[in-house]
Amino acid sequence: MKDKKKSIKPVDLKILKLLQDQGRITNLKISQEIGLTPSATMERVRKLEERGFINQYVTLINPENFDFNLTAFVWISTTVPNWDESISEALLNIAYIQEIHEVQGQSSYLCKIKTKDVKELSRLLRDYFGKIGTVSNTQTQIVMRTIKETPTIDLSQV
Repeated sequence: MKDKKKSIKPVDLKILKLLQDQGRITNLKISQEIGLTPSATMERVRKLEERGFINQYVTLINPENFDFNLTAFVWISTTVPNWDESISEALLNIAYIQEIHEVQGQSSYLCKIKTKDVKELSRLLRDYFGKIGTVSNTQTQIVMRTIKETPTIDLSQV
């Protein structure tokens, strides 16, 4: 990643910031903001995609509109080392999981989950996590209130 970071130009950072802050911004608006032609701007965006600076374009949906009101973090301990891919593969197949992190410490993984309620979370832990044979323990923390949640990074620090 260092090589990519070193080679990024200020104009590309401006493009990334605009796209990150205003996901529906048009190519024309970006070009007006950065002072390039629309075709030159489109080419710069394409190159940012090719170089891996842009992973994907998504729409962030409000989960509460679909009654996904419960956020929980589940710490997972295993009987095998973290590098056992069978655990990662099993976790990847659980649709409720939004994030999976391999961690150091007492646990092996940390997962962020959104469900409709505690009953559904309980079923998920029992029917999915409980059936992964190498999971030795889970510890769940339920979020009472989310103060900040953002998918953005602070590009002013680059």
